[in-house]
Amino acid sequence: MKNRGYTFLILVISWTCFVIGCSLTAAYLNVSSQYQSQTQSTETVQAMQVQEQAEKTAETGADDLRFASVMHFMESYYQNLKEGNRTQLMKMVEDPDSFYSDSDLRKIKAYVESYQNFEYYIEDTLEKQSYIVFTFYQTKLYDVDTLVPGMSQYYIVKDDDQWMIYNNTEHLSETAQKELKSSLRLRKIKQLIEETNAKYKKAIESDESLKEYFEGQK
Repeated sequence: MKNRGYTFLILVISWTCFVIGCSLTAAYLNVSSQYQSQTQSTETVQAMQVQEQAEKTAETGADDLRFASVMHFMESYYQNLKEGNRTQLMKMVEDPDSFYSDSDLRKIKAYVESYQNFEYYIEDTLEKQSYIVFTFYQTKLYDVDTLVPGMSQYYIVKDDDQWMIYNNTEHLSETAQKELKSSLRLRKIKQLIEETNAKYKKAIESDESLKEYFEGQK
């Protein structure tokens, strides 16, 4: 709250004019009473505003903690993906049978040096403890200097204090599936996808070794 300086009007009542003095005294008492009432009212409003701000801060702090947890989980996921750590990855996905095969993970480990510069767009969902997460990142390939921009969409759910990626969308509820599709139509997401695609195309065109790499993957 802002500190406010109050200027108090001191009424000097002349004893030589008793009637006028009494009138001024009565007026002062009336103004003083109104002032105290207004001050109490102002302090009450300010106290309420402080309480509301504290509650908002607490809610924002809780969101920050949840989002920090989500981002930490996603970065751990990409670290395990880069290392080809199937044991840990199986603990992070809802349907291991629909996940990368062992040969796919070996390829990722062989070609990907690191995932870098993560950015996230996290969307609330109608279902409890669930988020739609758009992950934007850059991939560093071995023997290629140019970083490759990329993005992925995930539906994650917290189960027994552990985040889980629903990698098989058929296992999601109808509501969750609709939310996944509709999130791709969000103006902000469409813009980010267009920007990522443009950066990806520019990276490929600017580096012959990168172009050769992707042509060899076809």
